[in-house]
Amino acid sequence: MPGVADDRRLGNCDAELADGPGLTEWLAGRGLTGSHEAQQSLARQDAEEEARRVQWVAAAPPPLTEAAERASRREDDAEEALAGLVARQYPDPVQRIRTLVGWAGVPPRHSTSMGGTPWYELAPRRLLLTEPKETIFEALTSAPLSASQLDGAAELFTCLEWKGAGIPESLRAALVEYVTATGTDPMTFRMDQGYGTAAP
Repeated sequence: MPGVADDRRLGNCDAELADGPGLTEWLAGRGLTGSHEAQQSLARQDAEEEARRVQWVAAAPPPLTEAAERASRREDDAEEALAGLVARQYPDPVQRIRTLVGWAGVPPRHSTSMGGTPWYELAPRRLLLTEPKETIFEALTSAPLSASQLDGAAELFTCLEWKGAGIPESLRAALVEYVTATGTDPMTFRMDQGYGTAAP
């Protein structure tokens, strides 16, 4: 009838599910386990991602821990605040770069069943990419690098955003030796496609 809502229209017959988990368990008890298995898989993925996030925050330099926590949760302007804090805490460019490259070395050694790298984990690398390349080379050749710094440098020099400027041969050779001996398969692959080949 005109002017009267028709409750039979598409969508109006849907009802809210009051107890989704309860229904899932009820179905599983009757041999219909698809929903239960899917929920278990999602719960495992969530737990893996949270453990990885916590691990990344814990790996942050102590003065940056709180800012890293906010950045990992994608809070508004969190990465901008992190960048400002890095500049204040590490005004010396060599110290700043060596600190960031060590933190950037966390993601290559950690993975989850979902694969990929969370956006927040790339924050140290994005900050490194704002530094002059000559200063990066100076910082990374000024003293021996730790394992995490070597990991971070290897990732920096194989990322798509790294353009031009050949790596100093001493640094390149050290990275090749290190990644060949200890790198993951993805790290080795990226090395072979990039700095693993000596400049002519």
